[in-house]
Amino acid sequence: MRQTRYGCLKASEGCLIIDIFDDLAEFAKWWLHHRMLLPPPNAVTTYQNMTGTCLYRHGQYQVQMFTSKPNSVSVSHVHPNVDSYELYLCGDLDFVIAGNIYKHQEVAANPIPVRIHPHYWHEGTTGPLGGSFLSLQKWLNNVPPSCVGEDWVGVDGSAAGTCVGRTETKE
Repeated sequence: MRQTRYGCLKASEGCLIIDIFDDLAEFAKWWLHHRMLLPPPNAVTTYQNMTGTCLYRHGQYQVQMFTSKPNSVSVSHVHPNVDSYELYLCGDLDFVIAGNIYKHQEVAANPIPVRIHPHYWHEGTTGPLGGSFLSLQKWLNNVPPSCVGEDWVGVDGSAAGTCVGRTETKE
């Protein structure tokens, strides 16, 4: 069931209707339709080969845009407290999600969000153009939203805060 509450950004502005969503799928549909921007003060997080920008944060829901440098490979990893949809934006960025391969040539022709549950191992690779994608997230277990790189467990043993800092650049 959807609940509605009202909130004002500033007293001088009109009020916005803010929906409280029951699940991530409903939030993702809403945000992709409205594209509301509401970044927090600490919106930008930079790692070795990737930059994340928080475009929207409200309660446990968040949207981040990630841009990866050219010729990068991320370590296979999970985000144990984040359920998300990833949406390819541009570049030559390929994903492997729970063993399924998503090539940029295919997803660019039919850009639909791909679900990444908290237990899904995933990784990304970019070619000479680099690449960008959106991450539409629901943070779980009462963990406050931050950059997903702060909720990271890598297959190589890398932990929170190392995120794409463990990324290697392809030769």
